[in-house]
Amino acid sequence: LAVIPSSGINAEYGMEQLPRALLNILRDKQNVDIYDNSPVDHITVRNPGVSVTVKGGRPRHCDHVVSAIPSFALARALRDEEIGDRLAEIQFVDVALVSVEFRDINFDIEAFGCLLPSYENPAVLGIIFDSVILPGSDTKQYNSRRFSVMMGGEWFAKYFGDSNSCDHDLIRTMALDTIKQYLGIGDTPSQCHVDILQNCIPHYTVGHRNKVSHLYRLIKEENLRLSLIGNSYNGAGVPDCIANAIDHTEPLHVIMNERYYGYNPALEEDSAPRGDLFQS
Repeated sequence: LAVIPSSGINAEYGMEQLPRALLNILRDKQNVDIYDNSPVDHITVRNPGVSVTVKGGRPRHCDHVVSAIPSFALARALRDEEIGDRLAEIQFVDVALVSVEFRDINFDIEAFGCLLPSYENPAVLGIIFDSVILPGSDTKQYNSRRFSVMMGGEWFAKYFGDSNSCDHDLIRTMALDTIKQYLGIGDTPSQCHVDILQNCIPHYTVGHRNKVSHLYRLIKEENLRLSLIGNSYNGAGVPDCIANAIDHTEPLHVIMNERYYGYNPALEEDSAPRGDLFQS
């Protein structure tokens, strides 16, 4: 992994390397069970009886649940819990991502990218200058410049229709027209690929922080055995998710080790047995 000056994270073969690396580490741990391709069906977070049930499986009882799944998926899994209604209030949106590469063009703007004001073109969210922020991912065979055009979001349905059946050619044409209009690049791209990312990013509307604060307060007041991490709450980027995961799980590590081993890492040398004592 490489951390770039703009607080971004990149991997040589794409960000999928990060979860795959974590998966490989966890597979080697004897006290970790991994369920591949197993959607979470039901979660209970009231003590006693804290459990996680995957589709087609039996309840797996545990001490605590750390949830990194999207808030809407967690809301469904919690079912009749009051907190589920609060989680469902956090909206997610669809995004069309158009990856474009041009060959042998002149482009010398050094920037992360640009955001487009909604009053100019509501269908387009912005353009990321991939070759500027992630030059190591450019092809080595020729001089290339790569861009990512983000489209849709809150206005996806209005401009593109149903995300399951939208017109990829329309989206591709609009992306190329946007690059030409705002960056002055009208060349034929050497590559152009459209991805439709459904419910891929949370939409932090006005009052989002109050919603999240209320969730934390409810968890504390009801003594729910639940920690909320992932991109639904305190930042949608990968660095945000990593930081939030550390903030929420390190205290649990201390609590669990004290509960089962009488071990406090703040007071003792790192010699006592340590490990993950619960899974979600």
